[in-house]
Amino acid sequence: MGLFFDKLLEKRGLNSAPIPLWKLDVDDNEYEELKLTVKDAVSREAFWNYGKEFALFYAESWRREYCGGWISKEIVASYAKVPDDQAEKMFHHAKLALSSLHIPVIRQNNNQFFRTLLLQGGLPMAYVQLKDNGFNRFKLFLKSMITELSRLSVDWEDVDVVKGLSCLRYLPETYKNDNIYAVSLQIARAINEERDDLLPYKTDTVELKKLTEMLKKERERVKKLIITHPLSINWTFEVKESECGSEGVFRYSLDSVKTIYSDMIVGLNPEECFQFDLFVSQQYVATYKKVKLETDDYGKKSAIYKRVNSDNKEFTWNGDSIIDVKLVCDTDDELFPSVINSCAPNLTIPQMLQKKGNRYVQQKDYASVECISLYRKPWRSECIDDVKDITIGGDEYRIAIFPEVSESQFIPMVNMETGEEIELKNMTSKYSVVFGGVYLPWLEKSSHALLTKRLFVDVYDEGGMRSGSGRIMCRQRGSLEWKEYSDKIIRPGIVDIKVIFPDGSFDVKTFYYIDELNFEAFDAAANSARIRCNLNWGNVYAVKQENVSYTVEQTTNHSVTWNVVRTPNTLKFPSTCSFEIHNPGNPALKISIPSPYEGLCLVKNEDELVSEDTVLSFNEFSQYRILCSEGKPHSMRISYTGMIGQERPITIYQKVKGGITPLSNFEDSINRLFNVNGVNSFDRTSAAILTLGDKDYRIRYFTMDSALNVLSETIEVHSLDTGAGFVNYEGKIFACKIVEPGEDTEPSVFQLDHLDCGSFKFPNETEDGDYIVFSDVYDKHRLIPRLYHIINGHLGDEAYTVRSANKKQNIDVWISELTHYGVENEKTWGLVPQYIEIADRWRLPFRTFNAISASVSSPVLMTKLLLRLLMDDKMDALSSAILKIEQECAMAVHWNRTDIVMEQFLQVTKDYSQRQQMKFFQDFKDALHNIMTLTLDADVADLMTRFLCGNLENVDADLLTNAEVNDFKRRAIGKNTDESNFNSDLPILHLNLVHSYYSAAIQMLPYQETLIKAPLYVYEYTQKWKDRLWGTSPERIKRRRIINFYRLHYKYTYYTILVKMLK
Repeated sequence: MGLFFDKLLEKRGLNSAPIPLWKLDVDDNEYEELKLTVKDAVSREAFWNYGKEFALFYAESWRREYCGGWISKEIVASYAKVPDDQAEKMFHHAKLALSSLHIPVIRQNNNQFFRTLLLQGGLPMAYVQLKDNGFNRFKLFLKSMITELSRLSVDWEDVDVVKGLSCLRYLPETYKNDNIYAVSLQIARAINEERDDLLPYKTDTVELKKLTEMLKKERERVKKLIITHPLSINWTFEVKESECGSEGVFRYSLDSVKTIYSDMIVGLNPEECFQFDLFVSQQYVATYKKVKLETDDYGKKSAIYKRVNSDNKEFTWNGDSIIDVKLVCDTDDELFPSVINSCAPNLTIPQMLQKKGNRYVQQKDYASVECISLYRKPWRSECIDDVKDITIGGDEYRIAIFPEVSESQFIPMVNMETGEEIELKNMTSKYSVVFGGVYLPWLEKSSHALLTKRLFVDVYDEGGMRSGSGRIMCRQRGSLEWKEYSDKIIRPGIVDIKVIFPDGSFDVKTFYYIDELNFEAFDAAANSARIRCNLNWGNVYAVKQENVSYTVEQTTNHSVTWNVVRTPNTLKFPSTCSFEIHNPGNPALKISIPSPYEGLCLVKNEDELVSEDTVLSFNEFSQYRILCSEGKPHSMRISYTGMIGQERPITIYQKVKGGITPLSNFEDSINRLFNVNGVNSFDRTSAAILTLGDKDYRIRYFTMDSALNVLSETIEVHSLDTGAGFVNYEGKIFACKIVEPGEDTEPSVFQLDHLDCGSFKFPNETEDGDYIVFSDVYDKHRLIPRLYHIINGHLGDEAYTVRSANKKQNIDVWISELTHYGVENEKTWGLVPQYIEIADRWRLPFRTFNAISASVSSPVLMTKLLLRLLMDDKMDALSSAILKIEQECAMAVHWNRTDIVMEQFLQVTKDYSQRQQMKFFQDFKDALHNIMTLTLDADVADLMTRFLCGNLENVDADLLTNAEVNDFKRRAIGKNTDESNFNSDLPILHLNLVHSYYSAAIQMLPYQETLIKAPLYVYEYTQKWKDRLWGTSPERIKRRRIINFYRLHYKYTYYTILVKMLK
């Protein structure tokens, strides 16, 4: 027995060593004595007597000597000047001492003795206290980790947990090793469980005391973090009766909340992401824009995002175990946020649903007198008399209808096979739970929600407040015993996970635990490949598919390999390969992975090859997928064609990752081309061109057109596909009566009659006038809005060139009338808000109506429009439409001047009392600020509102520093990043400025100059130095369009420059 360790305990008045060992509080003199003791013991080869000293030395040297980088047994030994060839023996005896010291060994896959010894020293103080070693970033990492881990069920010994966190980006490279990760987890656990005794350091220094206080504050902030409601999926159930019997249909939709806090989206960078879109089941549903950016005392940034557009789509459930919700930032980052109720309804256990309207729901904290229970054999209840058989997705279920059930009543159910008993209540818990989905890069679809070793759980109360993770229980299939959840006790197969809420209610979801299962593809050719499944449990089989053959090539204890061959030259191209895994005592697990074949192809739905002459509609993007082989890099080309020429044709080259990629992933790139070239919806030849290999596909917002049948005076529908003629259109067609300035009527919308022959007819007695004909909002194939007229009861139209010329003349008439009359005039300005509401309601291009185009054609008319909308209390209409109006009409609300805004305001309020004028001015400022917040970054919105309302002192603008200009230049990165076409997708515009704002010696490429000059050009307009921005000439429209392009896609640079100029 070594004397040093015993003397140390005696000196401290201890009978046994504290755990961890750093709590022995060894001082500097004692550490020097310990080093000499270790060196002497090794030199005398007295290893057996000094194991505890060796263990203590591992701990203390880690705390005192470690200064970053790799650490090994030899490095630890060198701290005591022990030769390398003795390091292994020293480690061996230190390891043996762990048992006598009653120190538990860290386990991760196997025993981690080396890490256990080091971490007995706690935080490596010598390293973290080094000057400029990144400790501030380490603190920021710890703070962010507290936030992320608050939502996870964590194995505190598993350092791999840290490797999957988004906050890892804050950690300096020198800190990125397993030992630092382990210390970080110790700190996080101590803070999370409110146990200071677990902290791996003493809080006796100012720096560490501040660190602990900061982390505790973050823990409390996370506990109290409230949003209006987290993102959630709403489910409804409907019973349909037919001759074949009763069918049940589940439908779902995203409850897109008004505001989202950035901390709620793991991986979201609030500083870089100005805007993001949400997609459900690969279809667009909402857009959110940053309205506020905050920085706390420690430099951590967070943001609030507000919903600026939404599409209330409802989807029919097709059996998917998890509903896919994706977030796409304007930085091109793709994230998969956690969403309440994203797991499909758990139909393995009986469910109680409450009636709401004509459907049934399970809605948080909602009850209804009339309910149904939904269950399947072998469940039953003695209390149920009125039972009906029903099918859901081809499977047989039963529903029991309860016309009147109070909240206090419950329905007992029993499983006749297992004897399990449950009680169904007419009340859904006020709590909601998020079970994090499992992202597996090789997976396309599975029959069950999958579970790996990391379980992600988040609980919310009825107010949207996070309530921790609840108590988590689990049980294997066939067992009635619930146990505390741990990945160490569950086996591959069906697992029920129960989350018990604070009020005792609970939610149960069923998963299939897959352990280390994975699939990989290799040796890909155009019509063949090899697929390997790696698993250490169960038996895996390939599922037969049409036009595909599977041949087993190799089988081992832990893998199966197939040669997969596709029959070439067929109209079908299976997008997936499917497998079944049989595991005794469990249902078959069905897995689909992306097809592994070499190359690129476009398919519709599951396996329809898309022909080259097909015009793709934005409304149908969710139906299209690009199949791409793994391994070799593949790219596709997106270009633009149209009647309006471009000085420099712009093409975007996009890399396509292996697997199945929804076409919706490339919406941003396609929108970029439309933004640069203009959304020419009425030009039948304009389209984005998608090139995959040797095949070209046209993409349009509208893929159908209408035409007049002169003989029958009916309207026929034609497809814009090459060579396509009259089609029997299955959708609905509407018409809007056009009202011109000075007329006494109002614009109105009505439906056309659908004739048996497939064409459409205006209702009898439709009065003479001009009409815009268009399709229904949700029709997959939408018509280009087109102008028709009825004269003396006869339907007529004109050629495109005539319509275009007449449109320009009519816009000029509207401009003249809107300029002449004040905003209170009902027969001019009173019509514009109505047209905006119609275009927004029916999702028509806003340029469909000449009144809208005219009202935003100049800053004077635009200001008058804002005032009129405020007077009519219709600013909400503009709020939902303004982003599209700005893009379609090549304008921006903030391209205005103080003198114009104030002159128009005073003109409107000249007869107001002073009190009325002051109140209206405040309302106007608030409305203007709201619009600015929707269209600009939050900081710029506040500044621009004060400027336009005359509340900002006009000062000389500061010059841009060389460092700032060089930073802006570096940010000019387009979609094309290959050396051969680097940034060739960025438009170029020659902008001549009145003044100089940066050193002429700085060299720039043309697109960099365009990016930097765009906000400066706008600034010069606001200062009345020269008006070369507004106007209706093609040159000026193109100029505004390209400035808008850089404003939309390079927000940081645009806003930073504009703010610096205005301040």
